[in-house]
Amino acid sequence: MELSTKCNRIWIVAILALTSSFLVANEQLAESEISEVYSTVFSFGVPESYNSGTATQKEFLKSIARTEFTLEHLDASTQTLLNEALSKSGIEVHETCVVERAISGKFSAFFRSTDHSELRVFHPMKGNKNEIELSKPERNTAEWNPVVGDVSSYPYPFSEDEKLPKAIPIDLSSIEEIEAKETEYRFAGRPSRLLTAGLSDSDRILGEEHLRVEFSVDLETRRVMRQMVSLDKPISVHFGIKVRDFRVNYEFGLDRVVGQNVMQSMRHNMAGNVALLFRPRIDVTSHLVYRDCDSEGAEQSFLYQAIEAISNLDTI
Repeated sequence: MELSTKCNRIWIVAILALTSSFLVANEQLAESEISEVYSTVFSFGVPESYNSGTATQKEFLKSIARTEFTLEHLDASTQTLLNEALSKSGIEVHETCVVERAISGKFSAFFRSTDHSELRVFHPMKGNKNEIELSKPERNTAEWNPVVGDVSSYPYPFSEDEKLPKAIPIDLSSIEEIEAKETEYRFAGRPSRLLTAGLSDSDRILGEEHLRVEFSVDLETRRVMRQMVSLDKPISVHFGIKVRDFRVNYEFGLDRVVGQNVMQSMRHNMAGNVALLFRPRIDVTSHLVYRDCDSEGAEQSFLYQAIEAISNLDTI
């Protein structure tokens, strides 16, 4: 069972069951829905697939563009800075580079906790495999597994996939400056609707209206250094079930192998209450290493690829 179809029972199914379901979800998908490493089927996470969408999907994308893709409320110099920083930071290069994702974390619930560590390798043509999984050595394999759907995905609860972490896209029209320092500017806003575009209503337990995005831009490099997504306030997602903390922290930087600003780490924290007694928690950190790049990859972030792809959509 793919847990993303049961997100309205997030703490009952995913956390309270600890890693028995959480870590196996992607493995079960791979067995039942084997597909090509890079799917050509429409996906909100793959801008190059947008022209293969239905008329309804295309119109939804265009509605995002009409309401979100503008910085006109900011002064001209800030617009220029943000357009450069947001388009040239967090570049996804999994189509041209081998990417290693080292994961370590803890899952806690019902007075129990489980540690988890693994090294997952993503190859542009072969798929992915576990090099080492300390908590369950029997799951280690030298076999490459096809990646189902997108190669990158947002953190839980927006996805159950064990893939490469994807930075949260920002609603440009919501961005405001919150701090100006000599070496960096800090901004805040809301996530783009692209974040939850692929979720059903029952899966959408956290929406853009519940979340705040903050990010820092280095004024020398004109690139994003950090991004944090957090829950505005605790929220009840089901009878007796509350999410009281949700935070995702990203670190970006120039990678010498890639030659671009890419994601270097992601830390995902989530905590809640179940029936006032139990306090399930996720605390997972991923570190990314890039190697063996065989050609030039993407030159824009996912958000700006989406902006360009939507602007070029066929007329409905």
